[in-house]
Amino acid sequence: MPSPVGHFLGGVIAGLAIAPPPGARGSIQRAVVRFGLLGVAPDVDFLFGAHSTYSHSVGAAAIVGAMAWAWGRPRWWAAAACAAAWGSHVALDWLGTDSGAPVGIMALWPFDSAHHLSPLHWFLPIHRAIGELSTWTHNLRAILRELLLLGPLALGVLWVRRRQSS
Repeated sequence: MPSPVGHFLGGVIAGLAIAPPPGARGSIQRAVVRFGLLGVAPDVDFLFGAHSTYSHSVGAAAIVGAMAWAWGRPRWWAAAACAAAWGSHVALDWLGTDSGAPVGIMALWPFDSAHHLSPLHWFLPIHRAIGELSTWTHNLRAILRELLLLGPLALGVLWVRRRQSS
């Protein structure tokens, strides 16, 4: 499963790809932070001992979109961008590598409570035994891989949005 760095970038990519061009430079920066945090947010379930379950699903992304729509009506695009930023976490974890039981994420909840994982494994797992040097070197490699895969996409979306706002 990707690191918070990869999830932040995924949220930025998905949210900015759907949101309309922001009007001012400061609003681009706020959008980057908002969508990036939404991309990381599903991992809050770590605090409740329910990692990779309900918050890692299309159902949770839809709930986030509905909440954003209710808060900012009638801006449907804002709701869609927030749902996409949250949903990016689901997509990236699905494309990740998972060795902990149960393997995968509940991506299709509420329609299906099974755990799903892509056979592609684009992203390395993040190890949590932070007291070991091998954990640090592995996690650094994982983050560099995320930056190589997602960094150019994030920079491309930012470049397009900045051009559109000028």
